[in-house]
Amino acid sequence: ALIASLCQRYLGDSTTPILYGGSVSPANFEDILRCRGVHGVLVGGASLSATKLTELIAISEGHG
Repeated sequence: ALIASLCQRYLGDSTTPILYGGSVSPANFEDILRCRGVHGVLVGGASLSATKLTELIAISEGHG
C-alpha cells in the first residue's frame, strides 16, 4: 500500500502495477500473491529450473 500511495502522490498514477522482486519460489509464491497491492513477481533464479518455473506457472493460473 505504501508503494502504491507513493506512485499516486509523485506520479499521479494509481494504476502502476507493483511487482515483488525478492526471492520467489513455489514454496512462497501463493503467499506473495495474497499480499495486498502486489500485482505480480519478477522471477529470477527459479526460472533456471524448468520444474520450478512450471510449478510457478501452475500456481499463478490457479490464482487468477
